[in-house]
Amino acid sequence: MNSKHKKTLELLFRNPINAGIPWDDIKSLFATLGAELSEGTGSRLRVKLNGVRAVSPIRKEPRTRVRLFRCENFLKMRGCAMMEYRGYLGTVEYDAEAKIFHGDVINTRDVITFQGTTVDGIERAFENSVDDYLAWCESEGVEPEKPYSGKFNVRLSPQLHRQVAILAKKRRMSLNSFVEKALADEVALLQRAH
Repeated sequence: MNSKHKKTLELLFRNPINAGIPWDDIKSLFATLGAELSEGTGSRLRVKLNGVRAVSPIRKEPRTRVRLFRCENFLKMRGCAMMEYRGYLGTVEYDAEAKIFHGDVINTRDVITFQGTTVDGIERAFENSVDDYLAWCESEGVEPEKPYSGKFNVRLSPQLHRQVAILAKKRRMSLNSFVEKALADEVALLQRAH
């Protein structure tokens, strides 16, 4: 995300709504985030971002356009406010009352949080919090929790365990390979449904 996109993102969350954000800047921001934009019926705009869809009527006045993109459930949690640093993923929410961004690292059980008042500030705070967490672990001689190592325990009923083991053997697969494929198939199915 370049500085122009960061500025557009900041403007979208300002109160009161900034009616002067150029429409092309909003479209460019969404394109950078990987969104698909298309025209719907009856002057509606369709936006698809990370498998989530938004449909909204678009009028001539810019404030209506901005309201669509300020939809917090869409913008904040659908990927545009997701950051990655050293393998750690951070999500960000904007608190309009306090006029501050709050963030959490989501792919570790340890708690790592950060905050800032600008997009650049929240990005720096995220990186600084991750670096501080890693330095703290090192100073205490403990291994930092790795984001999703690819290993986890699954608890099954004995009956399901038996069925899965039999199906895996019939397909000449290890139990791990069978479970991994089943999970990958389910995730793909759910992503297509959204």
